[in-house]
Amino acid sequence: LNYLPDRKLFASGNAHLAMAAITSYDARLEWFPAPGEIVSLGAFYKELTNPVELYLTSLDGNDITWINRPTATVMGLEFEARKSLRFVSPFFDGFTLGANLALISSETALTESEYQNKTDVDRDGVIDFPTPRQRPLYDQSPYVINLDLSYDNPRSGTTCTLSANLTGERISLTTAQGEDLYQHPPVLVDFGVSQKLGRNLSLRFGVRNLLDDDY
Repeated sequence: LNYLPDRKLFASGNAHLAMAAITSYDARLEWFPAPGEIVSLGAFYKELTNPVELYLTSLDGNDITWINRPTATVMGLEFEARKSLRFVSPFFDGFTLGANLALISSETALTESEYQNKTDVDRDGVIDFPTPRQRPLYDQSPYVINLDLSYDNPRSGTTCTLSANLTGERISLTTAQGEDLYQHPPVLVDFGVSQKLGRNLSLRFGVRNLLDDDY
């Protein structure tokens, strides 16, 4: 596993790893202006027990493993809209434009040993850069944006979708000491087309990450 550019990391299993449990609360308002169209607003709150994270045991080591955090919370708002483009011109019949936005706040507490190891203390015992006792949950972005332009022709059985995804930076590797490793995903642009061939057969073609940007 090559999470750090200057050295290789080796993953080992954890026989004491427990399955995560999630208690989720969701509320959602939806409006359907026309067939195939939607406007919705939702809110969610999740309580996690034993969430699993990828963990680097020490900054000078090469071993990573999976551990359970005791607890974590995730909350957020989500907005979704899909609109037919026929109102622009009959030429755009079958085209729809969709958007989805999620704003997310996640939090898990540092253990006492993590807090001590991550806090910068000088020779006189003075804390130069205090570390918060909470941090975002592993692999959880603060926002996710999805956009898509789709075409659907039921008569010919042809569907096409051009989609884009933008995700905020997220922790990709947690550490026992020092700073956690963050990943900033690029804008992902994908394209897919599907063609029905009779009743029970279809042909699909797709291309992922058209921009070929780096993480």
